[in-house]
Amino acid sequence: MAKRSGGGSAGPRALIARLGATVSALPSEAEKREAQANLTALIEFLTDIRQKLQTLPSLEEVSEIKRAADVLEALFAKAERDPVLGSVLGMRRQPAVRRSRSPVTSEDQAKARTALETLRTLPSDEIRSNLLNPDRHSSNVLRAMAAEMGLRPTEKMGREALAQQIVTRIVNDRGYRALRGEDEAIPSDAA
Repeated sequence: MAKRSGGGSAGPRALIARLGATVSALPSEAEKREAQANLTALIEFLTDIRQKLQTLPSLEEVSEIKRAADVLEALFAKAERDPVLGSVLGMRRQPAVRRSRSPVTSEDQAKARTALETLRTLPSDEIRSNLLNPDRHSSNVLRAMAAEMGLRPTEKMGREALAQQIVTRIVNDRGYRALRGEDEAIPSDAA
C-alpha cells in the first residue's frame, strides 16, 4: 500500500468510512429532481432578463430618438409661424385674440379738440411725430380727432394709418384755406 504524505498509512477502514460518507452525501432522486427544477426555473428567469435587456434601448438609440424629437419640435414651431406649412401638416391656426377697443369718451373728445387746435399751428412733420407718440395721445384721442375732422377710421386701422389721415386732412384744410385767402400765416410744409 501506498504511504500517506502525512506520515500515517491509510487503512482500509478509513477508506471505507470515507467512501461511506461520500455515498451518504449523494442526493436522493427527489432531491435531484427538485434541484433540476430549481435550476430550470433559474435558467428561465435569467433568459427572460436577457431578452428584456435586449429589447431595452441603448444610449445611442435614445440619442437618435431625442434628435428626431428635436427636429419635429422645430418643424412644428416653424409651422405655427408659417400658415402654409401649418396647413400642410394639418395644424389649425388659433385666431388672434383681438382686444376690443374702449369707446371714445367725452373726455377723449375734449382732449381731441384741444390737441387739434395746437396741431393746426404746427408743420406736418411735427404733427405726424406728435400723433405717433403714444405718450401724447391715446388711440381713443386719435379716433376722437378723426371723428372731429369728419374722418371715419375703421376698427382695424392702426395708429400710423390714423395719424397719416389726420395729418393729410390738416394739411389739405390749410391748402384750401390758403387758396381762399382765409389764412395769413401757414407753417411751412414739405408734405
